[in-house]
Amino acid sequence: MDKATLKSVISGLVAGDNITVNFCSPAQNLSGDFVVVGTRKGRGKGGSKLAELKSVTTGELTTIGTPTSNSLVNVTVAGVAYGYESESDVPAMFETNAGLASGYKETFRTLLNASPTNTATVRVGCSTVSDLDGTFTVVGARQLRGRGGQIVLETAEGPELWSYRHSGIIESFTVVSETK
Repeated sequence: MDKATLKSVISGLVAGDNITVNFCSPAQNLSGDFVVVGTRKGRGKGGSKLAELKSVTTGELTTIGTPTSNSLVNVTVAGVAYGYESESDVPAMFETNAGLASGYKETFRTLLNASPTNTATVRVGCSTVSDLDGTFTVVGARQLRGRGGQIVLETAEGPELWSYRHSGIIESFTVVSETK
């Protein structure tokens, strides 16, 4: 589940609210209906949002929050569902390589001024995900907020290229033609 969406949902919870949580595999057996015991903020600047939940059926306590957002498919509060419809809709997660990510970020940074009228061409080598293997036309780029501040390249062909998220699966990255 998207971390920002989950943070927003948890911020709106109060003790006693009913919530339905659906977990991804292998924690799928934890899915069910819960009552909110309380919410809290983690330590540090922009700390994590956490919600302490009590199972309606078993009475067991469970904590969900932004650090574990990848283990959630969706949550439903007051009849409104947040997250993905099913587990098959959850974007794939890949192993990352921090060393390569910093190099990709520096290379991607040269493409930040890409737009539909100011494109660049890149060649990507990726043997594990065929959609990310080939030559792409970069039509947009954005740097995300946060400590890592990874850069996302939008391509005319469809797939997005992420400097950190894809750092463990991209084997080669070459800028064939640069933006102006």
